[in-house]
Amino acid sequence: MVECRAIRNFISVKEATQLGLTLSGEDSHIKDNNLATFTLIGVTQGTQLRLRAWERQVDFMILPIDDFDVVLEIGFLTKAHA
Repeated sequence: MVECRAIRNFISVKEATQLGLTLSGEDSHIKDNNLATFTLIGVTQGTQLRLRAWERQVDFMILPIDDFDVVLEIGFLTKAHA
């Protein structure tokens, strides 16, 4: 999912685990645009992301989200020229 209001890239704990991503950082909390609070599990930096011909390293915040596996920030569209 691409979220027009998102200023970071997010990935679910389940997806991060399946991909074997390395976490850094400590648990903290983050609020979304609807003021819901999530526990930030950690971050992963420099993760190689490929969508068709576009390939870059991106950073993800790892959250316990269920609705989507990955949420991409709006800046992603600009960088990918989508």
